[in-house]
Amino acid sequence: MSVSTSTTEAGPTWAEGSQLERILLAARDLFTEQKATSFGVRDVAARAGVSLRTVYDSFGSKADLLLALYTISLHDRARSLAELVELGGSPSDRLRRYISALVEGAAADNALAIASMRENRWLSDTRPEGVRAAWEPLVRLMESIVLSADPSRYRSIGDSRRVADLLFHLVSTHVHAMSTGTIDGTPGEIAHALWAAGCAVLGLDDEP
Repeated sequence: MSVSTSTTEAGPTWAEGSQLERILLAARDLFTEQKATSFGVRDVAARAGVSLRTVYDSFGSKADLLLALYTISLHDRARSLAELVELGGSPSDRLRRYISALVEGAAADNALAIASMRENRWLSDTRPEGVRAAWEPLVRLMESIVLSADPSRYRSIGDSRRVADLLFHLVSTHVHAMSTGTIDGTPGEIAHALWAAGCAVLGLDDEP
């Protein structure tokens, strides 16, 4: 894969108006419209107004293109979540905002959430390291919440990173189950249950 992007704390970047941007925006629009990744590389090239060779010169395969799109989406989500988390308040307040935003965001467009989860599973099989890197900003943000709690309350589970991984995957697994209808409850009820579980893991005094 030869993608001429640079990955920073802010996420993948590219020159405005560049061919790379046009390709990524075309793929994003097709995914949003179809709520699936069944479109082909030729469809992306046609939408972007570039040659098929240009797409393959920028991305070695459709999987690499989708991984870049997935990474950008999660980095954007992490930036939005960071704004909420950084509003301050107790660790419990910050945890509630983090979880509620992820759950309610998936519920707002359920079909798109299901397609994203399907893409996540496929990419996890074909590009596991890339998917872990895409998740990283969200996990780091969860770790910032964990670090704001009293470490003596969760030390028996592990260090802050291990606890952040555990909580992030607990939330993401339940978001997937909610999107596919394999668990019952409204988004508000599911978010509240996840928040209560997170409070228990972190030993927060203001847990429900």
